[in-house]
Amino acid sequence: MPFARTDLVPLENERWEILVEDSTEDQLDAVLLAIARWAVACELRDQPVLVDGEPIELPEPPETA
Repeated sequence: MPFARTDLVPLENERWEILVEDSTEDQLDAVLLAIARWAVACELRDQPVLVDGEPIELPEPPETA
């Protein structure tokens, strides 16, 4: 599993920004999967996720037992 140096920055209201230093595609994929798992665990629906200001679809997290 690739790791990247990250920072979580609160924005206004319930918005957050995750900063990833010098990330590769693999590291970005790992961060997006973590966000997808968190969104499922918190039962968040229809929350936009932006990468460099562009909306993206989160990956489908694997089923947990």
